[in-house]
Amino acid sequence: MENVAKGKTCRQISTYSNKGAASHAADGNTDGNYTKGSCSHTAGDDPSGVNPWWEVDLGGTYPVHDITVWARDGRTGKIGTYWNDRLYPFTITVDNKTCVSVTSPPQTGTHNSVTCSSVMYGRVVRLTLERTDQTLTLNLCEFQVFGLVCPEGFYGPNCSSPCGVNCEGGCDRTSGHCTRCKEGLWGPELCHQNCSAHCAGPTCQRDDGNCEVCHEGSYGPNCSSRCDQNCEGGCDKTGGRCTRCKPGFSGPHVCHGICPAKCTGDTCQRATGDCNGCKRGFFGSKCTCNANCEGGCNSTNGHCTACPNGQYGKFCNMSCSSGCGQCDQDSGNCTACKDNLIFPDCTVCVDKYYKQTASACVPCPGTCDNNTPCNKTTGHCDECPPGKKGNMCNEACDGGQYGPSRCSLSCGQCEDGQQGHPVTGQCPLCEPGFYPPLCHAILPTLSFVLWKKGT
Repeated sequence: MENVAKGKTCRQISTYSNKGAASHAADGNTDGNYTKGSCSHTAGDDPSGVNPWWEVDLGGTYPVHDITVWARDGRTGKIGTYWNDRLYPFTITVDNKTCVSVTSPPQTGTHNSVTCSSVMYGRVVRLTLERTDQTLTLNLCEFQVFGLVCPEGFYGPNCSSPCGVNCEGGCDRTSGHCTRCKEGLWGPELCHQNCSAHCAGPTCQRDDGNCEVCHEGSYGPNCSSRCDQNCEGGCDKTGGRCTRCKPGFSGPHVCHGICPAKCTGDTCQRATGDCNGCKRGFFGSKCTCNANCEGGCNSTNGHCTACPNGQYGKFCNMSCSSGCGQCDQDSGNCTACKDNLIFPDCTVCVDKYYKQTASACVPCPGTCDNNTPCNKTTGHCDECPPGKKGNMCNEACDGGQYGPSRCSLSCGQCEDGQQGHPVTGQCPLCEPGFYPPLCHAILPTLSFVLWKKGT
């Protein structure tokens, strides 16, 4: 049998002074002289109704049966006179279950050996002073718990049962549960289950078998899940969060975001996807330029390097006037006109053209009288040449009409209904009785002529 309380962790309700520390009652020294510093001593001013106590944590579960307590000696200044009222009566408990109650001290000597009513298995053994008739102080000069200590590898009341083959460092003296598991095994009691093959180390958590460390590229309790393909340097064992993102990817968890194409080094900030820097000719957190820019933009302010035809401004977001073929990028003034417009305003068509649309000049559709230009806005002629009519002088005279002023004259009586010339009005032949070439005048008949001569 062995004193399993010696040198273990001790506590008490209060402490009178450093000389009366709780640990002095389990230091292996049974000297009852308090002045020599080997006895515990409570403060004596504990709350009303609370009896002073002292306890020892054995550091593990032990079979508890035989206990010896040692009282303080030298009450009258002489050895052999005891402070029994500071120890008796007392109750001893094991893990809060009563082991034994003692009401009086032995007739002689400072120590008293007592036994529990039966073998009790427990870890914390407490002694409580049960006096209620005065200010209570507990003195205890040694507290010994004698238990059977099994050799490593055995357990049970008589230490006759061997620990399981998977235990390392022995097992619990009472239950036989392994102190530790051998490498590669787990289990809360007997370590009878194998750790996952996906675990990186030789051990796993004893209670649930979860891996302590995963191989790079795996995660999860048993390291059986694969990190996302966009992870670099593995991922978090618990949730699979990428340690880092591969170049070109971003994202707070599994790096599914794609960095903007114009980021320098094909990298961007993981959380936001913003570029750390831009390639030459690009601008902003996402390294883009205005959609209207040609040839990129200034990496500092985003101003376009050049604008496409028809656009101007710092960001090429304004349109040149409709007649400009090109305009100055800063001012918007025309530097060239569209076809057939007069520079520099580029708003008026050249002669013999008119504006079919706001920005397109087309040839006048007809020929105006004396080859004069048509109206540059409407395309209309002021006057048509003989034989033409319509606003734009692009229509021939109707049958029976001819001449200037948009066919203002009527043709004569051409033979067989033929049309007179649209310009001159001349008929190829006249109907009988009409003078050529216009066939307007009526010829005199023969009888009329003879009558006029009186024949």
